[in-house]
Amino acid sequence: MGEFGSFENLRVGNISRGQVVEGKVVKVGENSVFVDIGFKVEGVIPREELPEVEEGQSVKAVVLRVPRGDLPLLSYREYVKRVKKDELFKRAKNKKPVRVKVLRELDGGFEVELLNFGYKGFLPKEEATKRVKKDDEIDVLIKSLNLKRGKENIVVSYKEFLNWREERLRERLFERIKEGEVIKGRVIKIDKEKGITLLVGKVLRAFLPKDELSWGERKNPYDYTEVGETLRVKVIRKAREGFLIVSLKRLKGDPWESVKEKYPTGKVVEGKVIQLSQGGLLVELEEGVNAFIPQREAMWEEEGEIPYKRGDRVKLVITSLDLENRRILGSIKRVLVSDFLKEYEDKKVRGEVVKFDKSKAIVKIKEGRVFGVVHRSDLTWTYNPRIEEFFELGKEYEFKVLGASENFIKLGVKQLYPNPWEEILKKYKVGDRVKLKVKEKKKIGAILAFPEGVEGFLPFVEVPRSIRFSEGDEVEVEITDINEEERKILLSMKFKEQEVVKKQEEEEESGFKLGDIFKKKWKF
Repeated sequence: MGEFGSFENLRVGNISRGQVVEGKVVKVGENSVFVDIGFKVEGVIPREELPEVEEGQSVKAVVLRVPRGDLPLLSYREYVKRVKKDELFKRAKNKKPVRVKVLRELDGGFEVELLNFGYKGFLPKEEATKRVKKDDEIDVLIKSLNLKRGKENIVVSYKEFLNWREERLRERLFERIKEGEVIKGRVIKIDKEKGITLLVGKVLRAFLPKDELSWGERKNPYDYTEVGETLRVKVIRKAREGFLIVSLKRLKGDPWESVKEKYPTGKVVEGKVIQLSQGGLLVELEEGVNAFIPQREAMWEEEGEIPYKRGDRVKLVITSLDLENRRILGSIKRVLVSDFLKEYEDKKVRGEVVKFDKSKAIVKIKEGRVFGVVHRSDLTWTYNPRIEEFFELGKEYEFKVLGASENFIKLGVKQLYPNPWEEILKKYKVGDRVKLKVKEKKKIGAILAFPEGVEGFLPFVEVPRSIRFSEGDEVEVEITDINEEERKILLSMKFKEQEVVKKQEEEEESGFKLGDIFKKKWKF
């Protein structure tokens, strides 16, 4: 009979010690409960074992003692022990909670009664909490269990139950929460290098990585929360270790889903400089959407270094949009040039010549943070001087704004003055004879100056051998060609030969010769 095996099997009629009997309560006294167990015998159960029993109620009990000439002593508690013994072992083995009542405080702990099991146990103080006191009913887990009669020893733990309960709650909550669900959590830890740890429902941990804080570049966890605050986050996956991976940025949706409509090629937008490098600069257009500006599109070579710093607001034009690779390219220079032309095109500006580049000069324009270019062909209306001869480095000049030229402002000098060719075309035509001053003699011809400021060219093959002239002389010439497209005028003096021949012919017709005149005068 298990722990009852030590009872001496004495009989009174058909009743023996250790036997389980069942009967009806016939009387409830102050200290005893009387039960009709048959055999014309009533058994007695201590009232403390059945504090809430009523007459007429059926109960089971174990026979503890059968005194001679007295009523058998029964125990409901011993019956419970016998019935609940196996269950108690199962609960201890499987870490299932047991309900106990705190009976009294002892040295080092508390005496407790295992409710519904009929056993008493011990709750050490280190396994309790400060709130545990006498008469409390609490749930515990069994730490150790010995039910051998005479050596019964049950040690329980309230703290282990609290941990067990938290684990069960955590598991149920982990199972219930779904990916994509929006939840709330209390911040319990912040790691600047890794991210934020939250506690969900007081039992379940969730981790918010740095990369999931924002679609943008702001990744410092301390910019978003403090320990103790509550955050709304979105569950992105469940870790095998039993915690959640969550996101803050995904509450807002992916900004790249609308990039095609918001940032088409050619659109001028504004953004904030968030990063600089030797290759260029990165501009944030909105949270999670950045544009890269190559150095050649962010500055002119003549500036020396990129004239921007982190935090600067800049305007740029979208030059390339790659949705697949999430890459946007832009240009600041093109916007500067465009804005400058809106205000200054066809107007006069001043600028400093900072560089010669083959047949053009680079000019730093004073009226804006832009650079201009002056081509040799835009220096004068009449001839094409060398750039180095026309300008002096470091000196300031006045220019006319003509338009754009490869991200530079196209400038001109000759456009500051009226075009003399317009006057030439109105005033002169091929065949006209004019008197012009000899400006310069070269190997194959001479340059003659028109009063309007245009030059004409007189090849020496078009000059009779009998005619001689020097620089500064005024000579009569005939216009033989006016090339409007190339801005050239060709001249000739061949008509002088024709005049000499004509004069000689006229003299011959009159019957006189020059030699005859000399002979007659000097009598040869």
